[in-house]
Amino acid sequence: MKRRARAPLLLLLAALAAPPTARAWVLELREVWSTDGAVVRLGDVAAGELPADAAALVLAADVAPGGTLTVDRGAVLRRLVTERLAADVVCRGPEHCVVTFAATRLDPARIEGVLRDELAAWLPRRRPTAPRRLWTSQANCRRRLWTATGL
Repeated sequence: MKRRARAPLLLLLAALAAPPTARAWVLELREVWSTDGAVVRLGDVAAGELPADAAALVLAADVAPGGTLTVDRGAVLRRLVTERLAADVVCRGPEHCVVTFAATRLDPARIEGVLRDELAAWLPRRRPTAPRRLWTSQANCRRRLWTATGL
């Protein structure tokens, strides 16, 4: 009879000794956050430690440089529920986080002009007898080959 009474007690002790499978975590947004990139993840705007899956959650992508974005805690919580990451989450801190994007968009024509000017110093000057274009299409090369060989 004593053995039967010990079995439930041993099972209870084993269950209490096992590590918990889900641990509560705190979602606390910062009031202000500044970034150089165009992607905002939850781990960027959260003030404390987060689970890896929750920290990698993308909140905004391809935001225009120089702009701002307001991250709402309620919207973040809804997104966590949608992604099934909201188990045992406790919300604290401010309701909103204002994200500022410090990066600026570069004009491709300006980059090309600067590169052309810088590379011109490294290239030799064009001789007056040199052809105007260094690259010709394949059709022009074939035509010249046919005329030169008589084909």
